[in-house]
Amino acid sequence: MLWSVPRSTSTAFERAFIERKDTEVLHEPFSEPFYYGPERLSGRYTEAQCSASDAKDVTFSDTLQLILQTQASSDGKLIVVKDMAYYVVRPDKLHTSTSQINPTVFSDAELKKFRHTFLIRTPAKTLPSYYRATISNCHDFGEFDPSEAGFVELQALMAYTKHLLPKDRLILLDSADLIADPERALRAFCTGVGIEFEDTMLSWEAKHVSIFDKWKGWHDNAQSSTGFKEVRHEEIHLPEIVKNAVDNNMLIYEDLQEYKLRI
Repeated sequence: MLWSVPRSTSTAFERAFIERKDTEVLHEPFSEPFYYGPERLSGRYTEAQCSASDAKDVTFSDTLQLILQTQASSDGKLIVVKDMAYYVVRPDKLHTSTSQINPTVFSDAELKKFRHTFLIRTPAKTLPSYYRATISNCHDFGEFDPSEAGFVELQALMAYTKHLLPKDRLILLDSADLIADPERALRAFCTGVGIEFEDTMLSWEAKHVSIFDKWKGWHDNAQSSTGFKEVRHEEIHLPEIVKNAVDNNMLIYEDLQEYKLRI
């Protein structure tokens, strides 16, 4: 499992693993129960929008079982699941949880079925990028919501999995390192999770990737890319709600630096 915050170059990370012949990538499967299902934790979409969605009946358990079934029928392939930490962390557990209390929608036994890894990027880049996507009306997503910044949830999930699985080496990758030196960053990641690095992970063909259709418009840069590089846009005016969200999440990002992979 790669748990990330939005707009953290996680889709480019997926592209790297899509290039591997020994790997199958699942793209944000928990977004369906989080936004649309009967157990949804998000209020972004109206009841009518959720009822009209193909995911209206999808539960977190359904999605978990789909992942496990994919793994069971994979013929030994590596299954990489990329998702947002905030999709699976219960809001009501955030302010009361410690590293000893499970803040997620999963049981401890379910969490133990996976190797958990994490990807972050400075909120000074993630949140303006997220805001840009919302004003572009990607996938009729709606307005910028600072509660979807994702840093608080990622920190809580990381702390708990670290407590629950003390023998697993903590793997936290910073997007800045991934962009600055993709080979060293990916080698460090692969070593950390116990798999071989492959040169094919460093570049790919610019093309449509069908698994990204779930969130149309959000992943255009990743589909048109051929490798890891900084995407530059013209500067846009950021409203106070975005600036405040950057400030409010910066301390968590800085705290997480203590645990990141040293590239």
